[in-house]
Formats: sequence, C-alpha cells, structure tokens
Amino acid sequence: MPVLWGFGAYVLVNYPDQYLTVFEIGGWFGILSFSLYCLTLVPGILKRFQKLPLVQATIMPFRRHLGILMFLTAYVHMGYVGTIPIFFANPPVTPAPQLHILYGFLTMMLLFPLWLTSNDFTQKRMGRVWKWVHRLTYLALGSIILHVSITSKPAFVVAVIFIGLEIASWGKVFLSAKKTPTVSQ
Repeated sequence: MPVLWGFGAYVLVNYPDQYLTVFEIGGWFGILSFSLYCLTLVPGILKRFQKLPLVQATIMPFRRHLGILMFLTAYVHMGYVGTIPIFFANPPVTPAPQLHILYGFLTMMLLFPLWLTSNDFTQKRMGRVWKWVHRLTYLALGSIILHVSITSKPAFVVAVIFIGLEIASWGKVFLSAKKTPTVSQ
C-alpha cells in the first residue's frame, strides 16, 4: 500500500495538473472497498436467513481475506482523496472540514481493530472477545452509510439495502428464538 501512496504522491509532485486523475483513482478505490465490504456481509446475512447455502459456503472461507483487502483498499482511497493531495499537491489542497471526511475517518477508526485482529493467532488469543470486537462492523456500516450518503447516491442506496438486510436477518434470528418452545421437565 505504501507503493500506491508513493505513486500518487509522485504524480502530484511531478504532474500537478493530474490532481483530478489522482482523485478519480481514489474514488475507484473507494468503490472497490465498498463493494468488498458489502461482499463480507453477504455470508452472515445468508446464514441468518438460511438461504443460498452454496453462495454462503463459497464466500465464507474468503471472508477474512476480503475484509483485509477491503481495509487496504479503503486505506488507499483515503490516501488518494485526502492525505496525498493535502501534503503533495502543488499548490497544496487544504480542504475545509467536511462531514464526509469525518465519517470516512470514523469508519477507518472502527475498521482498524478488525483489520488488526483478522488473523488466526489473534482470534485464538482473544477467544470470545474477538467476536465482540468484530461486531464493530455494524457500527462501521452505519458510518459508511453516512459517508456514502454525502459522496455517492448509488452507493448510499446499496448501503441502505445492506443495513436493511442486516436488520431483517437479525430480526429473523431473534423472532425465531422467541418461537422456539422450551422443554419443561
């Protein structure tokens, strides 16, 4: 990832008129990151709805890898649309504080512990706590919705659909748990 950031910085330092190109590349990394994030949510949703077990079983072994790749592409997105232009554009870009930047930063802060603990060693060492840490993804989904609601209307629609599916699938789990009769002795 430092290589990609270095490339973006090199372009802006040597070709300052390419600011929009660097910004567009960052936008594409944002779309890729968002798509990967949605893909990591699919197995859980399908499992809770008990639908399409083949699709769920196909994605599930790669879920952690997709999550790691999603974080790294989000990191490149953050660099190309924010950090690199601020430090390397000529003249420097000094963005006014904007809400979508705050939400993007909040999302990265929520996703950082997930990325950091997405390995077998940490999962074994943390035990049950690992699962609770990884439930930060639901808070991240909320901040992603806030971020993309400002930056991309199509992504906002997709994010709302995914949060709706998450809520509905968890609702199904809780409702089916209440309907399960308990055996009295």
